[in-house]
Amino acid sequence: MTVKANAAILFADIAGSMRLYQGLGDERASVVVARCIHTMSDMVRASAGTVVRVVGDEVLATFPHADAAADAAIAIQAAISNMPPELGRPLGIRVGMHFGEILQDGPELYGDAVNVAARMVGQAKAGEILLTGSTAATLKGQAADMARTLGPIDIKGHTEAIEICEIVWKSEEATMMFRAPSASAMERRPVMPRVAFEHAGGRTVMTDHRSTLTFGREQRNDVVIMGAKVSRQHAFVECRNGRVVLVDQSANGTYVVPHGGTGFHLHRDSVVLTGAGRIGLGEEPQDNALVTIRYETAAETADAGALGPTDT
Repeated sequence: MTVKANAAILFADIAGSMRLYQGLGDERASVVVARCIHTMSDMVRASAGTVVRVVGDEVLATFPHADAAADAAIAIQAAISNMPPELGRPLGIRVGMHFGEILQDGPELYGDAVNVAARMVGQAKAGEILLTGSTAATLKGQAADMARTLGPIDIKGHTEAIEICEIVWKSEEATMMFRAPSASAMERRPVMPRVAFEHAGGRTVMTDHRSTLTFGREQRNDVVIMGAKVSRQHAFVECRNGRVVLVDQSANGTYVVPHGGTGFHLHRDSVVLTGAGRIGLGEEPQDNALVTIRYETAAETADAGALGPTDT
């Protein structure tokens, strides 16, 4: 039976889990991932939440209100950060939250609120807790004082941008965020690249407020691409220190063919995109193929509008 309710939806996943499997081997990595999942599930239940499902390295949970979800998110981050590092790095968790109306049929959740929460975790980096501005506005507990606004982002299916916020759960970061950057520090800030991606007649442009894009078969991806060799969460593109980085996380890999250059096969690895070219998910890019994405990069300047309008 399908049940309609208002709830806080929380996604939490392990950042860089693929690196763990590659570096530690399947057996050891499975133990590390299982320990993280167990810890995250315990933190959810301790905050009156319900673990809806666990898929791979990700936990999906619901809570009666946003404060409970925020408490669980902070507890998850604190607990995982205290675990022993692996491969010379501390383990990192990405958390995304949103409060809204959901439809639940057994273990399955449906509705726009679930998609928005998924987009929050897709935007988060290791150690971050991201949530929508509307959800942050409902917070009344300790997390309300830890929330800061990051700005609006575009979300598929929404005609208007949605405000995104971060819960700064580390005390030293909470202090630092109130310090204004010096003029010299601002001058050293990397220029945000402007990147346009075209697929199946649609066009998406990455900007300051849209600095990560995901590609794959699942509907929650920013660009949904269907194909026999396309993974559910095939690849993503993000901006790192002023560079555009394509990261493959698929079973069949990603093909990149720069204009005027030699194409190559990327498999569970990353590459910096420059200039223009074509990307093929799971197979080599071909003209008019459904798995082919065209890309074009340019510095964010006053005349960068030549790249064209943004699709939302």
